[in-house]
Amino acid sequence: RIEGTQGDGAIDAALNATVDAGLKPGLLTMQGEKRSHAGDRSRYIRTRDYVLTEWARDRSRFLTCEACLENYAGEEESAYVSEVYSYLHQNGCINVGILKNDPLVPIPAGVFGATQGGSGEDAVIPDESIQGALYALMGKINMDETSEKAIREMLALHFGSPMDSKPRKKLIKRLISEYIECGGPPPSWKDARLKGKASQYAKIVVVGAGPAGLMAGLHLKRHGCDVTVLEARDRVGGRIHSYTGDVDGSEKMGAACDLGASIITGRAVDGRKGLRADPSALLCEQLGLRLHDLNTKSLPIYDGRKEGGSSTGQRQGPRAVDEELDSMAQTVMNELMDRAAAYCEKLPVEEQEMVSFGTLVDRAKDNWEAETAEKVRRKMARGERVSVRISLRVGDDGGVKVDLSLDVTMEDGSFDSYSSDDDVPSEMLPKTLDAELERLLHWNWANLEYGCSAPIKSLSAPHWNEDEDFGGFGGPHSFVIGGYDQPFRQIAKHLNVRMGMRVSEIEVDNDRSKNGVTVVTEANEELACDAVLVTVPLGVLKRQAISFTPDLPQWKKESIDRLGFGKLDKVFLEFEDAFWDDSVDFFGAAKGTNEGDRGLCFMFWNIHRFSGKPILAALISGQAAHINEVTPEEQLKDVALDTLRSVFRDMVVPSPVAYHVTRWGADVDTGGSYSFVAVGASMNDYEMLARPVGKRIFFAGEHTCQEHPDTVGGAMLTGLREASRILEMDARADAPDHDANLASRMRSASANGAYREEAMDGDRETLKRKPDDVDMLGAVLPRDLADRVARDSRGEEARIMNREVAKGMWKALMAAESGDTSFILDSVRFADENNQQAGIIGPLLEAGAATLVQVFKDSECLLILAGWVDEMFDNPSRAHDMLLLLKAFDIPDWNAIGRSKARDRLQLVVAKVGQQHEDGAVKIAAKRVIQKIQNLDIFSDDDFIVSPVQKRAASRVAPKIDDETQRKLDEAEAELRAMQAEAERLRSQVDTHVTAAAVDDESPAFGTFEEYRDSLRAKRKKPRTKAARVISASGSAVPIGDAQTAAASQDGRSARETFRRRVDGCIAEALKPHYDARKISKETYKTILKKSSTKIMAKTTDKDINDWSRFVRSRRGMIKKLVDGYVAISKR
Repeated sequence: RIEGTQGDGAIDAALNATVDAGLKPGLLTMQGEKRSHAGDRSRYIRTRDYVLTEWARDRSRFLTCEACLENYAGEEESAYVSEVYSYLHQNGCINVGILKNDPLVPIPAGVFGATQGGSGEDAVIPDESIQGALYALMGKINMDETSEKAIREMLALHFGSPMDSKPRKKLIKRLISEYIECGGPPPSWKDARLKGKASQYAKIVVVGAGPAGLMAGLHLKRHGCDVTVLEARDRVGGRIHSYTGDVDGSEKMGAACDLGASIITGRAVDGRKGLRADPSALLCEQLGLRLHDLNTKSLPIYDGRKEGGSSTGQRQGPRAVDEELDSMAQTVMNELMDRAAAYCEKLPVEEQEMVSFGTLVDRAKDNWEAETAEKVRRKMARGERVSVRISLRVGDDGGVKVDLSLDVTMEDGSFDSYSSDDDVPSEMLPKTLDAELERLLHWNWANLEYGCSAPIKSLSAPHWNEDEDFGGFGGPHSFVIGGYDQPFRQIAKHLNVRMGMRVSEIEVDNDRSKNGVTVVTEANEELACDAVLVTVPLGVLKRQAISFTPDLPQWKKESIDRLGFGKLDKVFLEFEDAFWDDSVDFFGAAKGTNEGDRGLCFMFWNIHRFSGKPILAALISGQAAHINEVTPEEQLKDVALDTLRSVFRDMVVPSPVAYHVTRWGADVDTGGSYSFVAVGASMNDYEMLARPVGKRIFFAGEHTCQEHPDTVGGAMLTGLREASRILEMDARADAPDHDANLASRMRSASANGAYREEAMDGDRETLKRKPDDVDMLGAVLPRDLADRVARDSRGEEARIMNREVAKGMWKALMAAESGDTSFILDSVRFADENNQQAGIIGPLLEAGAATLVQVFKDSECLLILAGWVDEMFDNPSRAHDMLLLLKAFDIPDWNAIGRSKARDRLQLVVAKVGQQHEDGAVKIAAKRVIQKIQNLDIFSDDDFIVSPVQKRAASRVAPKIDDETQRKLDEAEAELRAMQAEAERLRSQVDTHVTAAAVDDESPAFGTFEEYRDSLRAKRKKPRTKAARVISASGSAVPIGDAQTAAASQDGRSARETFRRRVDGCIAEALKPHYDARKISKETYKTILKKSSTKIMAKTTDKDINDWSRFVRSRRGMIKKLVDGYVAISKR
């Protein structure tokens, strides 16, 4: 029992602490958790929540293991708490950032108010140090003549710190008991020390002192590693640069100007929505830095055209664009994006991957205008004279309404008129967009291009906004007052950072167990280390500024080439006084009329609002950022100034007293601003860039973060991820090549084609990826297998079964490669347990495409695997297994597999996963599988023309067949169409409910345009700016009263769902004897369980739900009779 953690407040605290650590509440999230604690899941999660909550109480100080033990009731649990603490500490879930009382990374007193504790506090001494000193002491003294108190006094004298605190007494008492029981130091402690000496990376070089490199260096140093950070520049921070000027003769700015990254993209955890805070907010909190929250709901857009105004000297203010027209532009933009997405979905997979989002947007716009022009032409050809009148107004619901009237005059003089309240034909749409509407539309595209750091014609049509599935960070977006680089400069003070060290080569010698890596700088200085972490920007990797020996594997180089790295620049202008509206954080200037100039100074940030200095920052995005990389700085300054003078046309806008222009694309140490999913790339490339090469070269940075790319927080998390990976890795053996072919590996390991069990050792080790179980601070995890079995034998049995199943699966894959799938079918058919299924999924993922084609051609095998996906969907704890299985489905060529009912069943199940699963990575994987499978489908819609690629695919899978087979195929296709229609109907119902529940007053409803007003999709789109992500993540259009009602309704549904699960447990208990006696099959078992549950729940009342004990006493006999009846019926 955990003391002091009862009540809803404690539940919320544990929820927020878990989410903010990057974990999923109630679930095993990290692979180490799943490997080590699958057998004691409830106990582990309970203990994990406790440790995380203790850390969240005060995240400014280093949380020690003994502090956790002090508040934990139960002496027998202390070893387990130490184990969980050690794991969370090593993986960066606790003790992150700049901490007081840190034993290995001390902070000098006076740093932003941080102190190392008063004189009355105990010094922080790692448990490992106390353990080692105690065992050494006990080996020298006579234990029969020495009391526990005397031992504590000897230790206090040794460390110069008292040992009388409650947690230290507990620790010492436990260690003494273990020593006496084992007759010396416990074997697990000896093994841990030997392992640490043999395989732990003692010396690490980090290349790059940006957020990723600094966070990794800090975490590694906190665990006792010797870390050296190499930085090419003369400053730290990377693409975070808080510039004040007065360097190399440049003009001095009045306040720190963040030339690169400048916004904390979410500073508060939202446990209910599963959104963690940007970790850079934690650093600011620890250092006492002040933040300025952005008002993302106020972004006025002004007319930025040169014509139409003159300087009168009168301060009447800028002319804002019409709000209704602005709303109309946003709605038109959303419609074009919807149409582009629809076009993309209808393309074959190969064509989808190679088409840009911008190309499809242009197609949507051209088709819209062409459709309208053709309909008007036809009407006029019939002798009709058409005139259109358009007016705008705000409707009662706050949305934009378009009043349109259409007058039609026939040749005979008859006259007809339509209004917006009638069923107005679509030809009333104007032939082309109005010039002013077009200008606002260009501004919105420029804003989206700012969010992506690239022109929309460079973005991948199917994948450009898939990172939104992960939800981003929680809370408001913020500026750091005084500059974003402050916390990172502080971290650098506690690390060995060497400036001016531009790395040119990294060499790996796998024959050396220690110092197997040599890092060479441009000055030919060589540094030997055990491992290297490369955190340079993607732009540096793209231009191959660092050579690797041996060369990087092909899969790594291909992902580097595919993923995009964009450009975003700023022009800072400082004036004597602020002449703009200081109540807003930013304002727009709509002036661009084409792709080349729409992003040129299209938005201005108000630096004066939080710095007190009259500074504006103009943004340059999209194609304009590429063009202006070579434009003289003076000219860009004049462009920004001219834009302001066009906006504030009734004012005298003075010349700036200082200015500065950024050029991130021309910077040799960056090569751009941040990553994006380019044409031909996918979110999978982020994952590939994150993979280490062997066991000595690791990679971090925002371009390796699937969940939070293009953010500082994402870069920091990758630094923690790789530092934790380094602490776990075994340095004695290099990892196998990820892109090696399974069949060739197995053949080379087999003598004369005969399978040998030893050949699979390397592959099984690859799948296991055994972690290092020793924490650097000294909390020792049990290494001996017997200790783990004694604690929970079920967990070890599951692992043994997993290995045995995997062993048989490797053999079956070899047979399948030659066309014999019977062994695989047997393996899949009898894999009822989760661990058995996991043992099959791993080898499937390593199999080659040709092998999987043979496997998935077997309809029974494919149906069983589809059933696994369906079962995993209902079990959140199996999200990782589902992700691996979906990746296996993404490997083969489905054209070669052909159509079947099993494939159609798989498609429906995977489509449900892609739409409804809560895990972002699983959703993305499911969508990729659907895209690959649907390449087979031949659509008959009038608006879709079958491409040559599809025709060739159809000819391959539709040979000449007899009439009977054709009839069966027609019936199957008719059945599939009916199922798809039903799925579409259900999906439409869901979309309707979701849309109705998520109405946002700030999202204007387009009240007329008949062609699309009823078909606006509820599909999520990438917000137009990074600041807008806050609105989509935390904004709510539900009134407080309605929210409370909704919460109560949710609680009711939750209680009913809990009750249903209990009922299912009773039914399963009644079914178990029949199933064990093999009276019913597994499918019959599931059917009876479902039918019985539905029938019982239909008669369940609220009184039953509120009193489970009474219900189960009165209904248990009825449940048994119901089950027995269904079993009897099934035998007939």
